[in-house]
Amino acid sequence: MNINSWQLNDYLNRFLFISTNSTFIKSTNETHLCLLECSFELSNSENLHQISFHRPIHLDFSIQFTNGTSLIIPRTHVSLYHCERMALNCTSCLQLDPSFGCIWCNNMCTFKSQTIISQFICPNSQECLSPMIETIEPLLLPMNGGILVTIKGNHFDLFNLSIYLADVPRHLIEDESSNNKIVCQSGDAGSIPCTGFIRLKFGVNGP
Repeated sequence: MNINSWQLNDYLNRFLFISTNSTFIKSTNETHLCLLECSFELSNSENLHQISFHRPIHLDFSIQFTNGTSLIIPRTHVSLYHCERMALNCTSCLQLDPSFGCIWCNNMCTFKSQTIISQFICPNSQECLSPMIETIEPLLLPMNGGILVTIKGNHFDLFNLSIYLADVPRHLIEDESSNNKIVCQSGDAGSIPCTGFIRLKFGVNGP
């Protein structure tokens, strides 16, 4: 049997990548080993917009023969991913697996090679800017909670954000929050009036 093409597809058959310009290279060290160099083109793009890409999608590598049969090559999973959709902020971007090659640049998470194509100037040091708090409203809250508190500032990262007002945990309202505004709901502080500081914890290892 002759090989017609090499293919990449997921188990739900949402994607089908077909090889182009395939080249075999025989190994000089192993008798039964050869290397395959090829490019892949997406043949069915109608399902692409339906995928969120919040996590990598694993594709199987298979051989399509000229008689119509195919053979999946075991243990050859290929990951299909999108840096910008997997991480919407700086902290989550830098916590992705380094093998993905995603970096934080131009205020978004992007593939490192893409920054060269787009001619973005990215900092060599991959660090998230420190958050800054400017205003907090209101400053007086009822002890039984239930009031929305707005914290305004800069460089807020909502990824794994923990909020404490006077050591009482608060619930983040994600739909109304952004990188320069945090909206949270005050909780029950008990029966004794108290004062305290606001404490924000950004991510697992963040400030």
